Amino acid sequence: MKITRRGFIQAAGAATAIGMAGVPYLAMGATKKVVVVGGGTGGATAAKYLRLADPSIEVTLIEANKDYYTCYMSNEVLGGERTLDSIKFGYHGLFNMGLSATNEMAFCTSCHSMKVNLEEYKETIHYRNPSGVRATCADCHVPKEFGPKMVAKVLAYKDVLHEILGTLDTKEKYEQHRWEMASRVWAKMKATDSRECRTCHDWDQMDLSEQDRSARKRHGRAQDEGKTCIDCHKGIAHEEPDEPEEPEEPDEPEAQPSANG
Repeated sequence: MKITRRGFIQAAGAATAIGMAGVPYLAMGATKKVVVVGGGTGGATAAKYLRLADPSIEVTLIEANKDYYTCYMSNEVLGGERTLDSIKFGYHGLFNMGLSATNEMAFCTSCHSMKVNLEEYKETIHYRNPSGVRATCADCHVPKEFGPKMVAKVLAYKDVLHEILGTLDTKEKYEQHRWEMASRVWAKMKATDSRECRTCHDWDQMDLSEQDRSARKRHGRAQDEGKTCIDCHKGIAHEEPDEPEEPEEPDEPEAQPSANG
């Protein structure tokens, strides 16, 4: 097959777009990088097992086609005993593997801009607690259902973009944008009725009688009022920012008497 410069650039661009969605561009901060050109049985197998052998390797698979036809059992297709579609395979396995890898806390916090909130998170009950159950980044920020999960993964491109641009590459810059970022996450949680929180915390499974008086009273009232988790639990895993003060409007100048007055 003849490879042209234009064709290679197009394929590389497609691979980059796929990688940003989690397939199998797997380690943002990796120092070891491998590019596998061409999928199929050989390329897909190489990409998969390179990743499994060493998770620190950044693996990019460049493949123009979304499906491939394996040579195995192809003789039965020629003999009319099997259909062509029966030896057709996609890259869903690699996709799911890559998608799962992007949910790992090591991946989420590999960007420099995530170091500030990582250290905050380590001081919270979500990271260390008497029960030994840890809620990681994906538990709170990635939907479990496939549709909403894919939307979240695609929208995550902006995080990669701002990492490249250096928008949050210092603690001072992070603090400058903290209120805006937190408000955006709170609004998303509010809109989904704290969907990710409820995968662990559910009204129906909550034994209010075992809670202390204050928590029991507040949870009971919140349930009656139709409140959602994020209404009361902002700052549970990261420092809650102070709302910036509204700039004061300048006083209107006093009316001056006219020259004819």
